[in-house]
Amino acid sequence: MFGRILTNGLIAISLLSAIASIARAQEAVPGPAADSPAPALPPAAQQPAVNPNLVVNELHDDWSVRCFTVESRAPCDILQVGSNAETQQRVSLISIAYLPATQSFAAQIIVPLGVALSRGLSLQAGEGSLVGVKFNRCERDGCYVEIALPQATVDAIRMLTEDTLITVFSYGQGELLELPFSVSGFSEAMDHMMTEAEARAVEPAPQ
Repeated sequence: MFGRILTNGLIAISLLSAIASIARAQEAVPGPAADSPAPALPPAAQQPAVNPNLVVNELHDDWSVRCFTVESRAPCDILQVGSNAETQQRVSLISIAYLPATQSFAAQIIVPLGVALSRGLSLQAGEGSLVGVKFNRCERDGCYVEIALPQATVDAIRMLTEDTLITVFSYGQGELLELPFSVSGFSEAMDHMMTEAEARAVEPAPQ
């Protein structure tokens, strides 16, 4: 079910930049108030063999560790892309970055278009679960949740011994949609990414 697919270089840098902004702000941007229908996601694109924007690109089971050539307070992330095994359509993208300066985390989660925006997104992780997190926006490639990720949620995911779920609701009929979230390799990828981020993070120059 899980496609080990990375986004292309330009999208990847845009994604990391967004996560760095979330980490600096340490708060979620308010999501849209109303629902709106939209078509399904296009098939996920395959990643080129070599990405010049990455200085680290290593796989830990279902999670990839990436560090970018850009100077940033949060230069690295871990990434998981879920895809349908039959159609190769992307069904989810989860990126988590670490900000060494504040010892905090930020996450970007992308799910298919056509979800009920006002009902938000949930992640099942025991006592660290996320419930009804509001969407920030929808683009052509899906609907986005961008949040400061609580330490309790990271710790809870580390403790999971079985894969879990991201849940959203479809627009209109309100059908519950379950999207897979693999924990295979999560702790190893997180430890690796945090070490790389500590070594590579750069504070922005004073304005």
